[in-house]
Amino acid sequence: MDRYAHYRQTLQFVDEQIEPVTPVTARDERTGEPVTRYVFLGTPYGTLKDAEAARYAVVVEKAREFYVDLDRVFLSRWRRSRTTALSDPSKHQSWTPPKG
Repeated sequence: MDRYAHYRQTLQFVDEQIEPVTPVTARDERTGEPVTRYVFLGTPYGTLKDAEAARYAVVVEKAREFYVDLDRVFLSRWRRSRTTALSDPSKHQSWTPPKG
């Protein structure tokens, strides 16, 4: 009944496959004090919010790639069947327009 349920389910599925944000304690370059940095795909982020935003962008990108691939597979199949049907003369209707 929910028209966005499939998209949400795809996002959840992709979310499970993408690595999580990892907190790492490192020394600050300026002060030498230990600070927490957040790493996602090898890139350090200063805040958890920034790292999660980067991760979410990757999740959405992967989900969109899935739908692009899905369209490519099913629409190309539909186009092939449609062009085959139209190129077959036995499948054309013979119709003569009325004289007017």
